[in-house]
Amino acid sequence: MDQYPKWFLTLIFPNVLIPVATVVFYLFGNLHPFGRVESLAFSFLIYLLMQLFWLLPIGSFFGSLFLWGNLKERAAIITAVVGLLISLTSILLILFP
Repeated sequence: MDQYPKWFLTLIFPNVLIPVATVVFYLFGNLHPFGRVESLAFSFLIYLLMQLFWLLPIGSFFGSLFLWGNLKERAAIITAVVGLLISLTSILLILFP
């Protein structure tokens, strides 16, 4: 971990912490922030899209580490910030469904 600056690790750490804290709500919380749908196919599609709110930030964490290791610092920072925005959106969907 010596190859990563401390400010960068501080930036990407919430991309793992927030999804781990909210995964219970998305998997078992019976969330319906977009309303209920009668169609089983659309209901399943919305369920899959909801799962991306905790999977994408974790992917962003590892993606930004990979990009920083390949000396693409700007892309790593952008990936980390996008992951943070998705994490914040996931919290807002839990608080204000």
